[in-house]
Amino acid sequence: MGLASRFLQKDLLARAMTRSTQIGGVPFQFALYNIALFVLLGIVFYLISAKGLSLVIALGCMGLSHLVMMIISLQEEKALALLLANAGLCKATPFTGTHSYSPLTASVVRRKAEENPVSRHLPWTHLHDEHTVMTKRGDLIQVLTLEGLGADTLDESVIDEAKALRNRFLYQMAKSDLAVSFYLIKRPAEVLTHGNYPEGYSRAFNARYQAALAHQARFQNRLYVVLMLKAPPFRKKNPAAAGMLARLHTLNEASARFISLYKECHCRRLGQVSASSANSELLSFLSELVNLEQRPVRKPLGALNEVLPRTTAHFARRRGVIQLQGADGRSRFAAMLSLKEYPEETHACLLDTLLKAPCELIVCQSFLFKAKPQAIRELTKQQRKMAQTDDSVRLADALLLAVEEVKAGQAAYGEHHLSLCVVADDMKRLHEAIHDLESRLNQEAGLITVREEANVELAFWAQLPGNQAYRIRQSLISSLNVAGFASLHGMPEGKASGNHWGEAFTVLETAAGTPYYFSLHVGEVGNAIFIGPMGGGKTLMLSALLAFSMKFGGWRFVFDKDRSMEVLVRALEGSYHVIKPGEPSGMAPLSLPDTPENRVFNQLLLKQLLSVNGVLSSQESKCIEEAVTGIYDLEPALRQYRHLAPFFGVSEPGSLRERFNRFHSDGQYAWVFDNAHDAFTVSTQLTGHDIGKLLRPAFAEVSTAVLMYLFHRLGECLDSSPTLVLIPEGWKALKDPFFQEQLEDWSRTPRKNNMALVMDTQNPEELAKSAAGSAIAREARTQVYFAHSEARWADYRQFNLSEREFEIIKEVLPSMGGYFFLLKQGGKSVIARLNLSGMDADLRILSSNLARAYLLDAIRSKTGDTPADWLPAYERLSLILSRDYGNDFSRLKPQFERLWEQYR
Repeated sequence: MGLASRFLQKDLLARAMTRSTQIGGVPFQFALYNIALFVLLGIVFYLISAKGLSLVIALGCMGLSHLVMMIISLQEEKALALLLANAGLCKATPFTGTHSYSPLTASVVRRKAEENPVSRHLPWTHLHDEHTVMTKRGDLIQVLTLEGLGADTLDESVIDEAKALRNRFLYQMAKSDLAVSFYLIKRPAEVLTHGNYPEGYSRAFNARYQAALAHQARFQNRLYVVLMLKAPPFRKKNPAAAGMLARLHTLNEASARFISLYKECHCRRLGQVSASSANSELLSFLSELVNLEQRPVRKPLGALNEVLPRTTAHFARRRGVIQLQGADGRSRFAAMLSLKEYPEETHACLLDTLLKAPCELIVCQSFLFKAKPQAIRELTKQQRKMAQTDDSVRLADALLLAVEEVKAGQAAYGEHHLSLCVVADDMKRLHEAIHDLESRLNQEAGLITVREEANVELAFWAQLPGNQAYRIRQSLISSLNVAGFASLHGMPEGKASGNHWGEAFTVLETAAGTPYYFSLHVGEVGNAIFIGPMGGGKTLMLSALLAFSMKFGGWRFVFDKDRSMEVLVRALEGSYHVIKPGEPSGMAPLSLPDTPENRVFNQLLLKQLLSVNGVLSSQESKCIEEAVTGIYDLEPALRQYRHLAPFFGVSEPGSLRERFNRFHSDGQYAWVFDNAHDAFTVSTQLTGHDIGKLLRPAFAEVSTAVLMYLFHRLGECLDSSPTLVLIPEGWKALKDPFFQEQLEDWSRTPRKNNMALVMDTQNPEELAKSAAGSAIAREARTQVYFAHSEARWADYRQFNLSEREFEIIKEVLPSMGGYFFLLKQGGKSVIARLNLSGMDADLRILSSNLARAYLLDAIRSKTGDTPADWLPAYERLSLILSRDYGNDFSRLKPQFERLWEQYR
């Protein structure tokens, strides 16, 4: 269910205060001017002796003026106010490279050479302190930044509660000398991740993925809140220090209240970048509004309005285009969109569609509070006007309701202004972005915008904090409506650096097209679980994370099933062991070095194998311990299970010797541990084990012992370096009691060994059936859910999902396609995906199956195990396997020799 169709609380907007009161189809103000014109013309014509015609001529002029204004008002309701403001505030400059001038007088051209045409529109003078800017009028300005709430994945009740909280903050701080502005700035995003990848496939794969990201434009959303305390009227040029301190205290207090309100969103004031840096975040923000590009700014010695402009602004009013030309001659282009008509009601996600817009953008909203008595007075006055004009009774009734809201303290009223500055590197992209934004706002938000042409300069300067005089398109609305317009929603972005292992694993793509820097860890805990049906993309995601993780160094262990990750493990130069029941496993626990730890382990291993229903007598336990001691007294070449048998005495029914006979020589399970040499020496940083067949019920008698051995060998490697353990289809492994116990321990204490434990499952209900599964579900700080249209709430509620998050898994993701998933980390969630479009060769490596594993066996028999030798052949032949043989190796096998010769 999209945001537009979600059941959010709607708030009526008093539209009567957002439009001019009209008489005869023209604004009330102009009607008064027209009456004055009629009187003036009547007097003039009377005085020039046209007594008989004076009334007729005056009425004719008045009628013509009224008709012209009616036509203009149909296009622009505030035409008169905009015309007067343009005449008083802005002087047009030519558009470089064209002959498209607004009307320019010779005097303006001369003045252009004498003064900076940009600096006179900038209201700021200097930094009062690192967090506060002062304007020419004496206003004080502070800027806050915060991470937005990810509304796409929040319940409606949470979204509405956050809106009510914003409204409460606004009307509680409502003072006529206080103004608040909200900015959404969309910038091009740096989507590269860094790291020292080893030579080979992981480096090549990351390079291809980064190149694919570089070809796709990505934008990040940044939210800012500007608090401005207006200077007192009739302010002296040099106010008393006490007065300034009191005003600064008021502004600091307002900032502190807002920061406290949004502390979970990491809200903070902009200030100095760091104690060792002279760069100012605050000045960088203001500079970006002026120059339309982000850059570091040092605290200057001169006036801010003279120092901050780094570009020359040219305004083509007839085209509605702004050209900003830098000192290097490079130009950027912009256009201004303004809100032409307010909607009848607002809600908390009204402008969230802009978060997904694929363009550079600055969205500015300002709200200048009206004192309560003044707001009531203006609302009542407007209601009386409308009762005497041709406006609808419904709008007048809405005003009465607004008056009651103000009196009851449910909302504050103030002047609201909204504009969008669209930015692009060329005119073609600019027009495409404008068309996209207008469509989004109209179709998804129901808002009607107007592209500023004659008023483009006025609108551009109006978005600067402190430039209230430029904001002609403002209307009186309630704080509740502002809380809907200024939702402070955003898209989670993760952390590019500063994670537990340093850099992020990789960059994901959110449903909004923004980057998400993915890391397994939340704090120091790296446990993760991936949940979804077969074919949903779980193994592909796990494989990609394994490849990306190689830059961290340390150890990687894969407990695989059906050889799903074998191709990747071998491509990454890891070792891979397929445990096939009935064939020598290569495990020889008695050949492990003679250490106290290995002796104890071998005792535990034998007790596991030889116990009856988990029970051994004390005499049997002692016999096993003595046997292990005895075998370690022999030469290393003799430390084998078949040579351990004599230590258990004579074979009698029910004796230890009889039970042990199944595990050596020609016994039923001799293939498991009765091997002369141990082939499981961990000689590489990456080791994979296919334990799928071992976990079948037929081998339950030895599966636990094998897992004990594998985990023991894994434990020998743990040295506090980054360790990643991957368990595809972990729900099957959880059926083994020992596996449960080991995973439960690891999931609760991963920090001790700097370990991240990742498993996936297609059956979430299986997790609830074991203590280990429940522990993993509780301790997994990273949870990834893939689309599942048949999902049941009873199976998913153990993961503490909200109703909206479950709705996304069951309904939203299946309708989206494209392998999107729900990522939940640290209490926040986002819809994202690993976009590997166009990387088909890598997909056949990352997502393997038995057919591809058999193909790899055949290729390695020709080339050997070095990835540089077999990988090119695999890339070519796996394509043929998929394209021509339907991923059925049995069909390709008879043709393999012919295909191999063709490849060579």
